Amino acid sequence: MNDLFPNHINTTTSALQSLHLNTDYEQISKIYTHHTYPPAAYFPRILKIPLINKISFPRQHIRLEFDHCTANYYIEIDTISLCGQNLNISQSLPKEIISKQDEYIELNFENHLIKLPFDILFLICSYLDLYSLIQFSSTCHYLRQQCLHPLQFHSLNLQPYWNGITNETIENFFLKYCIQTQYLSLSWTKSIEYLSFYKLLNICSNKLIQLNLSCCQYLTGEYIKIIANYCFNLEILNLENCSHLINLDFIPLKNLHHIRSLNVYQTKIDYRTLLPLIDNNKEHLEHINLGKII
Repeated sequence: MNDLFPNHINTTTSALQSLHLNTDYEQISKIYTHHTYPPAAYFPRILKIPLINKISFPRQHIRLEFDHCTANYYIEIDTISLCGQNLNISQSLPKEIISKQDEYIELNFENHLIKLPFDILFLICSYLDLYSLIQFSSTCHYLRQQCLHPLQFHSLNLQPYWNGITNETIENFFLKYCIQTQYLSLSWTKSIEYLSFYKLLNICSNKLIQLNLSCCQYLTGEYIKIIANYCFNLEILNLENCSHLINLDFIPLKNLHHIRSLNVYQTKIDYRTLLPLIDNNKEHLEHINLGKII
């Protein structure tokens, strides 16, 4: 590493001279014989870091680390300039070697991935969104079994995909994998028919703890009956902005006895249907949102 900081500058005297003080520089230079900071730390400098013959193989990344332990302030980088040539690996190596390397990497990756324990692979898949999870499951039969395991749908938020949730997707896909679902969100979905809604909640049934149906304008009293008749262990229910429900549609909810949180913001529920619900859940009820009740 070659430091291009000018060698002719005396850092001790020049720093003091910049303050325009009437000072005996010779005496001060004798005192500060063991300076705690590198001389160049006081002034901007340019560093040249030669990389030629340092690494014997092509690389795509260069990492720069700065040691601030001997500086009186944190170094600020203005510009980094990389000088050299871009090496196209595909042109420097024969095509046969490249294809064999790609095949080896792909096979090696697949073999190592499959050899992972179930819990590790399950954890990796849990970080994928629903779309990526389905795409990943299409790579091979083994990963399909792991990605589409019912435990992957333990918590299912379909709100980001509201525009694509139809009766076909529910009956052809979600009914197969939602047998372990405890947290379900159908918020903003446009139109789910009664039969598809019934089948989905019937599959979840006793395991369902939280149900989010905010802004589902297709809901009617028949849908509410399905919730009351099949979701006995429901604890959190969100019916926010379901404006098509009339006050009498909420009556079946009194059959639920484990409600902890109820959101009926901007709905048509009234005291005649609300009080029986509160009375039957008074031991568990912690939160209720009654804002803008119509």
